[in-house]
Amino acid sequence: MKSALTALPESDELGLSSLRASLDAVRDKYAVAAKGLEDLKRKREEIEAAPAAKSDVIAAIERHVDDIAKNYEAKLTDSLMGIARLPLELNAPNVANRDRYIWKFFGYAHSGKLSDGVAAQGALILMIGPDVVKTALRRKVEALPYQDGLPLTERAAKLQRLDEKIGKAEAALDDLRRAVSASGISFSPVSETERGISLRSV
Repeated sequence: MKSALTALPESDELGLSSLRASLDAVRDKYAVAAKGLEDLKRKREEIEAAPAAKSDVIAAIERHVDDIAKNYEAKLTDSLMGIARLPLELNAPNVANRDRYIWKFFGYAHSGKLSDGVAAQGALILMIGPDVVKTALRRKVEALPYQDGLPLTERAAKLQRLDEKIGKAEAALDDLRRAVSASGISFSPVSETERGISLRSV
C-alpha cells in the first residue's frame, strides 16, 4: 500500500515551478523599477547639492553690496539732514555724535574702535566705491578652487525634468503594487532597492 506521501502529486503537476518563475519575474521587475527610482532621486540630490555657478555667486554678492551701500547712504543722508535742520546747534560740541551713521562713515563707532556692524560695512563700501568693492570680490570668486557648477536657471530646469521622471517612476511602482496585490500577492519590505514578494492568504 502506498503511503499518503508518495501519493502527493509532483510540484510540476501543480504548476509550482511556473508559479515560482512568475514570482521571480515580478520580484525582478519590481527591484529594477525601485532601483531606477532611487537612482533618479540620488541624481536629483547630487544636482541640488552641487556647487553653484561662479556667475551666480558673483551676481548674488553684487546685489548684496549694492543693497548695503544704498541702505547706508539713505540713512547717512537722513543723519546729515537731521543736523542741517538744527542750525542753532551747529556750534555745539560733538554735534556729529547725534547719530552713529555719521561716525560710521569715517569707519569708527562712538567708542573710537572700528565697528563690524552693517553700518560700518555700508560706510566702507560707500567710501571705497561699490564698483571697486564688487570688482575685488568678483576676482576673488573667480579664483576660488572649485569646478564651476550649474547656473541656477539650468539647475532648475534639470531638477524639474527629474521631478517629472520621479513622479512617473513612483506612479509605475504604485501601479505594479496594485496589480500584484489584486492577483493575491503581497509585498514584504526587504531593503530600499529590493522587495521580497510572498503569497498572500486569501
